[in-house]
Amino acid sequence: MSPSCDRAWMFERVVGFELDGFDDMVINKVPTKTRCQELCVKEKGIQCRSAEYDYEMQQCRLSREDRRTQPQSFKPSVKQVDYLENQCAGHPSSYKCDYEANESTDLGRGDLQVSSPSEAQCRKLCDDTSVFNCRSFTYFPATSMCRLSGDDIVSAGQQSLTATPGAVFYQKAPCLDRQSRSLSLPVSK
Repeated sequence: MSPSCDRAWMFERVVGFELDGFDDMVINKVPTKTRCQELCVKEKGIQCRSAEYDYEMQQCRLSREDRRTQPQSFKPSVKQVDYLENQCAGHPSSYKCDYEANESTDLGRGDLQVSSPSEAQCRKLCDDTSVFNCRSFTYFPATSMCRLSGDDIVSAGQQSLTATPGAVFYQKAPCLDRQSRSLSLPVSK
């Protein structure tokens, strides 16, 4: 699949889900999910942040939105559809992504664990990593341990959070466009 990026994985797949109301492009007669992913990565007309592949209709739907920019529209599908999130699509420079802190909480898993003298440095490591999309981190001040993760509550689920005294779990809040200061609204059907 080309073009490529320097991420460890290019797409996250969620079986049986879709982003309802945000289809910017619909392409029919797409034979495979892999071809749909290729169309998303190569699309020049929009920045394709996510796609959906309908196996029965052999249809690929491309979107400039994703499950984090439009969480209220990320829903189970009644059809045989896979949601495909492009890990190579970054946010434009006009977007600001803040973190939400959860005291005495841990996600319980990570993709990279490193020593870090401060929460600020741990946050910078999460922001600067290019191997995967760092969506959350847990900082353990007592041991100066920083655990970075490609998951957040959206992908791992609320039930994955565990009470961990002394730990602080941070996840990226929905990124807002500083120019418009709002999230997009769904297209009515």
